[in-house]
Amino acid sequence: MLLLILKSSACLAILMLFYKICLEKTSAHTLKRFYLIGSVILSISIPFITYTTYIDVAPLNVISTSKVIENPSIAFSRIKEPQNYLPIILWSIYMLGVFLFSFRFFKNLYQLIQKIKDNPKHKNRSFVNVLVTDLITPHTFFNYIFLNKFQFETNRIPKEVILHEETHAKQKHSLDVLFIEILQIIFWFSPIIYFIKHSIKLNHEFLADEAVIKHGVTTSTYQQILLAFSSNTSEPQLANAINYPSIKKRFTVMKKQTSKTTVWFRSLIVLPLLAILIYSFSDKKVVTQVKTTSEEKKPTKINFSSNNVLQKDSLIRDIYILINKENEIILNNKPTFINRLLEDINMLNPNLTDTQKRKFLWANIKHQTNTPKELIENIQNVLLRANIYSNSNENIEVIIKNNFKTDIPNFPFIPSDGLTKEDEPIYKEKLNRYKEWLRVNKPNCTLEETKAGFIIKNEKGEVITSTDPNIKSEPFKLKKDSPWSISSDVN
Repeated sequence: MLLLILKSSACLAILMLFYKICLEKTSAHTLKRFYLIGSVILSISIPFITYTTYIDVAPLNVISTSKVIENPSIAFSRIKEPQNYLPIILWSIYMLGVFLFSFRFFKNLYQLIQKIKDNPKHKNRSFVNVLVTDLITPHTFFNYIFLNKFQFETNRIPKEVILHEETHAKQKHSLDVLFIEILQIIFWFSPIIYFIKHSIKLNHEFLADEAVIKHGVTTSTYQQILLAFSSNTSEPQLANAINYPSIKKRFTVMKKQTSKTTVWFRSLIVLPLLAILIYSFSDKKVVTQVKTTSEEKKPTKINFSSNNVLQKDSLIRDIYILINKENEIILNNKPTFINRLLEDINMLNPNLTDTQKRKFLWANIKHQTNTPKELIENIQNVLLRANIYSNSNENIEVIIKNNFKTDIPNFPFIPSDGLTKEDEPIYKEKLNRYKEWLRVNKPNCTLEETKAGFIIKNEKGEVITSTDPNIKSEPFKLKKDSPWSISSDVN
């Protein structure tokens, strides 16, 4: 999130710098209006643009040299991760700023609406003059033009001032103001947003001044009128008003007439600038994929018949990892690499919290006899980093040679800290999945609920599986012709 904000701010700063140098003092005010609004939209959008590059690579045997923790599941279970309060503090400060700026925005909006309701109004074509008793600077909000009642009724407000305000209303400048005000609520911490807000309002004055002069008013006469009606009072936040601080710059711009050639040339410079910004601040993703040819061996296939590996509608998906004879890693039937295994594992259960992963997820690693021990240990370390503390590993060649059938699905246990309301549907799904598996593969076994968990008894009444810490189960032993089943294609 922070990186996106920094990229967006950098884009806006560069576009604003270009505006200040090349466009602000030109007479192309309509172009400038769309440029300023477009700069804000582009600055927010560019960091979200993602370019994906696909690279074909030959299968690699990648073995990490990172330090291996012996019996890591026990070691990690004893480590309590320190609480990081910095994100909480930063988000609290941000939300406080959002609240304060939202309060200010709605307060100003409410005051304008109340001013319209509480004061007499005089309709003039499609505009409404709101006559206020206070001595105010003429200002506009959508089609409402706020004027001093005494000056209006005694015809002391020049028609040029009225025309200036009507231009604000006719060209819907209030839409720009509302847009930047709402954006300021979200990006209240960015100083650049204040500069662009000032530039947008100043350009509105350029547009209104241009409209008045086009009606035949001489520049010198109009400048004198502006000086007479300008004020050092603060400008209304949500309205367009004649104010003194911008007078000098407006007088300078009034005298300029920029040629169309100059405007077109400076506008075209934006295109390469925009291309550079998109290239520099967009997101770039490189996806590596295993290069295959007709002569190469087809990818290893693995089919866990008793476990719904690719069940898309499941609330939880356990992890199945196969290491084939070439030491290629297959995660839930898809090839991956050790250096991106963590990312791929996290993508399988994006809806689970870290705590739920530690409670319910289980991983099964199947490997060959010649699989390097370091590779298996590194995979187990990746599982720990993914908050998967329960895993088993099996030698496929030993299983096939001895006709062992041992792929027992992970039985959901009740955590020592209990189940939360959010945990219950996940636990229920795993339990139902296990019950269905048991019904098909072990019809002679019975599942019983106890006070602290579940137990499974065989046909002899012996407890062979238990999640109740108070009830011990018989140690499981590998036996030929075991009813625990697996269907696996490892060739």
